[in-house]
Amino acid sequence: MRARTPRSWRRRPPVCRRARILEVAEWKKMKAEVALMKRQRKKVPGKKNGGKDDKKALSSKIRALISGLRAKHETELRDAGIEVTAEDSGVDAEAYISGEED
Repeated sequence: MRARTPRSWRRRPPVCRRARILEVAEWKKMKAEVALMKRQRKKVPGKKNGGKDDKKALSSKIRALISGLRAKHETELRDAGIEVTAEDSGVDAEAYISGEED
């Protein structure tokens, strides 16, 4: 009969996989915030009714949120010693804002 190993002795996933799991969770949370901000932006009146500046402010907040999280993830991966390629950098912020992402 084979002895069972304690849970604390079992192998943990490699650093890159743990980092990726955390990144995915953070990215999902950010996407939910961006979706909420997009809904808010949609309700702002158009440029004829004086809402152009408000819409631009929301768009810049969305863009900053996406690029800030992307930069954070890239630095975390570099600190962990993982090479960051162009494909790892995430989606294009401009395409994500306009709704053209895959």
